Amino acid sequence: MPTSQCLVLGIEVLSYWQRARARWHIADDGVVQEKRAEEYGKCAAVLDIDLKVPGAAAIFDQALTNGLAAIVAQTSPGEEAEKRKNGDHRLKSAAQLLQVIAQRCDEAGEGIRLLPDEVGAPRTPVDTDTLRDALEQTQRVRHARGAGQLEVRHVTALLALDDHSALGQVSDERRESDWVRDEIQDRYEQ
Repeated sequence: MPTSQCLVLGIEVLSYWQRARARWHIADDGVVQEKRAEEYGKCAAVLDIDLKVPGAAAIFDQALTNGLAAIVAQTSPGEEAEKRKNGDHRLKSAAQLLQVIAQRCDEAGEGIRLLPDEVGAPRTPVDTDTLRDALEQTQRVRHARGAGQLEVRHVTALLALDDHSALGQVSDERRESDWVRDEIQDRYEQ
């Protein structure tokens, strides 16, 4: 096969995989959604048990990003990702996902947005102001920009997301809370 044909074939294959990868990021399947919800539930349950666990800021960010991605993917499909300059798609940050919620959902009071849910289900209130403040606090710690402190109100706002049908994971994780508490203690007492 001549070199020019190999190059053309290589470009076609690369182009195919780039398009396939872009579609995967936008059109998430149920498995990805389930994994996001599970990750949210595990991390949120840990913070519900122990707000002072080492790495709490990272755990909070992980829970919030996964939870918001699952919710936005269900309520506004495609809005959970953004197209990059190179054509690839990537998941939006938690701050960007909160912005999507602020733009697309009705306001129910200062800093509170109502997330649409399944037909017939009540809308889920989200305290976007408190979650934004939590992100500001966690980002300070995670990016060495000074002291930041997670508060009970931040975790309460995070746990409130679990009322949405895209999540519903924390109660399952709480059933295993004794195991989680013991596991945390074992890991950090060593």
